[in-house]
Amino acid sequence: MYNKLTLGGMEQDIKEWYVDYPQLKGYLMEHTCHGDKIIIPGCGKSLLAEDMAKDGFTDIWAFDYVQDCVDFLNERLAQEENSLPSGCNLSYSLGDSSNMDNLEDSSIDVVLDKGLLDAVVTGKSQLLAQTYVYALQQ
Repeated sequence: MYNKLTLGGMEQDIKEWYVDYPQLKGYLMEHTCHGDKIIIPGCGKSLLAEDMAKDGFTDIWAFDYVQDCVDFLNERLAQEENSLPSGCNLSYSLGDSSNMDNLEDSSIDVVLDKGLLDAVVTGKSQLLAQTYVYALQQ
């Protein structure tokens, strides 16, 4: 599902892999709480975290290993910051999903992986997929 979005005078394609927030909302409302600490590894240029924040989720960290994706989302966040509820902690950063050693044990309530594992498993490196799953278990 592609959406067009203009940011900084440039039109960009936004790719939502599989499903977008409205399709996930019912499931998320049933299985999570708005105050849960949520991470979204391999976020790409998805607006999922932003949509969740606008809907009342208060603690979301989305990351990707591609700098262009992180820069895009941070520019978008700067433009949309006033539309987020007060007290919302939404952040985007550069990160490696196979190495999450900087996270404290049990500091995350929800890992929302919308497509990263599929992308990694179907790639050439089964070891990378195993490393990612192991990192999530920590």
